[in-house]
Amino acid sequence: VQKKVWKCVNSSSKIICISKKLLSDAVAAGIPEQKLAYIPLGIDVSRFEKTCTSDFSSRINYEHENKLIFLSVGHLNKGKGITYLLQAVSQLQSDLRKKCHFVIVGDGPEKANLFNEAVSLKISDSVTFTGRLVGDNLTGLYSDADVFILPSLSEGRPTVINEAMVSGCAIIASNIDGVPEQVTDGYNGFLVKPGNALNLAGKISQLIQDKNLMQTMGKNSKRKILDEGITWENYARTVEKVYTDVINE
Repeated sequence: VQKKVWKCVNSSSKIICISKKLLSDAVAAGIPEQKLAYIPLGIDVSRFEKTCTSDFSSRINYEHENKLIFLSVGHLNKGKGITYLLQAVSQLQSDLRKKCHFVIVGDGPEKANLFNEAVSLKISDSVTFTGRLVGDNLTGLYSDADVFILPSLSEGRPTVINEAMVSGCAIIASNIDGVPEQVTDGYNGFLVKPGNALNLAGKISQLIQDKNLMQTMGKNSKRKILDEGITWENYARTVEKVYTDVINE
């Protein structure tokens, strides 16, 4: 496999890295820096700018009226670290847990185990597993959510964080890989230690108790996306320039 990877690297004119961390890892692996281009994936801002309420998000709002919505989206495998989110929820003080609800979107090999874990931790009334959602059902939940949580153990530069940011969510995410390029700790969210449920529970508690901070972080999330130009339009223009330069060379 390694020989095939290096054959591909050596035959490439340019390699696009979606995060600065991946770029630095590539340089450390011996790939010439002039062969690399850093271009973060963009987001379709227009898709998330409109307030979209789906039948699903309407039901969530109806069932949990006046509660803060904490959202997590991703393939339910062990690497996504959802077990640590469930453990964090179980560690919240009961009065704080009553003020919020946790919505977990996604499907995967760990779904049944995670559902059973929520039951064993006695937090089923605080957690909803939706399965896989797309289209308005998903954008509607992003729009309704107050905080987005990504407790992953490994990532690149996850698109779901961009989606949550442009939707105006405060972010709580693992301090790994390209995530710190998206989440500025204390500005648009919090970075937590991966695999540390206690650290995660502490940040969740802080936002439940400080709605002003939570709302400010949500506004900063969207501002950060727009200020840094993390859009599909900018991504397309930058990629086109890279391709054009390679062709001209």
